[in-house]
Amino acid sequence: MTLFNTVPSRHAIFALFALMLGLSMRATALALPSFTVADLGNLPAGGPSQALGLNGTGLVAGSANLSNGGFHAVQFGSPNKDLGAQAGGLSVANAINDSNTAVGYAYTSTSSSTYHAVVFSGGHVTDIGTLNSGTFSLANGINAAGLVVGNGDVYGGANKGWVYRIGISRSPSALPTLGGLNSAAAAINDDGLIVGSANLPGPYAAGGASHAASWSSNGVVSDLGTLAPSNPDANSNATAISGNGLIAGSSTATDGLVHAFLIKAGLMQDLGLMPGTDMTAATGVNNSGVVIGIANIPKLDYKGRPIPGKGTRVPFYYSAGNMVDLNTLVTAPGWHILKAAALNEAGQIAATASGPTGMQHAVLLTPH
Repeated sequence: MTLFNTVPSRHAIFALFALMLGLSMRATALALPSFTVADLGNLPAGGPSQALGLNGTGLVAGSANLSNGGFHAVQFGSPNKDLGAQAGGLSVANAINDSNTAVGYAYTSTSSSTYHAVVFSGGHVTDIGTLNSGTFSLANGINAAGLVVGNGDVYGGANKGWVYRIGISRSPSALPTLGGLNSAAAAINDDGLIVGSANLPGPYAAGGASHAASWSSNGVVSDLGTLAPSNPDANSNATAISGNGLIAGSSTATDGLVHAFLIKAGLMQDLGLMPGTDMTAATGVNNSGVVIGIANIPKLDYKGRPIPGKGTRVPFYYSAGNMVDLNTLVTAPGWHILKAAALNEAGQIAATASGPTGMQHAVLLTPH
């Protein structure tokens, strides 16, 4: 009788490890959700629409085209609500809170390209105004308490992030930078934590590199760093924050490309790139650490080299170490997701998609 060696060989151990790893990766991939698509439609003019903001109840805000070729801010629902505009006739809603108050911007005159941050509430469009001696402003986020954040210019040409409290503030209040000239506020959570970006001190007119930044509820600014801390020219930008303080954005990475990141407990995690892409940037994050964003499939020159700034943008979905094209998770036939803009705690995604008719529409993706 032949006795077999009961001690597994090195190759057997490696094979078993590879099998277990493959099964683990397959199980993780299978754990990613699938999404249904709800077409949110448009305004009576019947033109394209886009989704930009999403609240906790699944209500989406954005904009839609008018019959005259212009566009208005929209609260998508049953029916869709035209949120109106100012004298300029054009408006966009970038964000919406759980009280269904939306914020964005509206053009102030038909004879110029000047726009101001506005609040859309109760059928009214309220002009937030500008920073001191500024000419333009736009609102990017709003929380449950009615704190609005955005950015705008000041006299001399600098761009500053700001905060504004609905019903209390008379005008926006500028947020501090990291020692340079410019800053921008992209999002705010219900704890009042604001995220965005700000310039460091430096040799240029605006200062040095621009870093992802956060501002506490009492206005203290913090440098969130970059994915390439040894590179003094690396830039980063925080674009989204969850209710529990997870922060997502994008940064120059050690390979010189721009990668999406997730900050948890003060640590910046590189989310990497999808295969075949040369850029990722986050647009949303929730308490579970799910991140959505955009990736770039580069356009190649005749020698097969990526052409800087050229390519095709695709939406990504990231969860637990897996980043995939969001379109691979959509079960509805005939829909192609173009951009994923916002994410809520239920895992719903406000997105813009090309539908069966070929027209671009705002959609709501719901996991199932």
